[in-house]
Amino acid sequence: MILARVLSRIYKKGGIILIDAQNTKYVIGEPKSVKPTTLKLLKKNLNWKLILDPEFEFPEAYMRGEIVIENSSLHDFLMEFVQNLGRKEVTLLSKIVKNLFGLWRYMTNFNTISKSKKIFPIIMILVAKREKNCMT
Repeated sequence: MILARVLSRIYKKGGIILIDAQNTKYVIGEPKSVKPTTLKLLKKNLNWKLILDPEFEFPEAYMRGEIVIENSSLHDFLMEFVQNLGRKEVTLLSKIVKNLFGLWRYMTNFNTISKSKKIFPIIMILVAKREKNCMT
């Protein structure tokens, strides 16, 4: 499974046991010998969803109950994961998707001259009202 290979590259210290929807176990890193953290994926499509956009899909799947964390809390699992990941991206594909969304957000939120001309009178009216209220 591709997700198991990606996670194996991330975990340098510590580790988890990943169980997919077909109950196949993958040992990632070096999990604890007693009560290792186990991550169960209950839906088959989570394998590729977590690779494409992990920052969005992991919390959504956890809240929907499609991901179960055993022998650990969510906080402990995330802290260990972040310690291993550092400031890097999970996958190259997730970095590309994040940059494309950032570019789209920049292009759609860009303040053009025509937008500024439309908004300027409204802002001046609000400033005048505020000054009037402060004077009285």
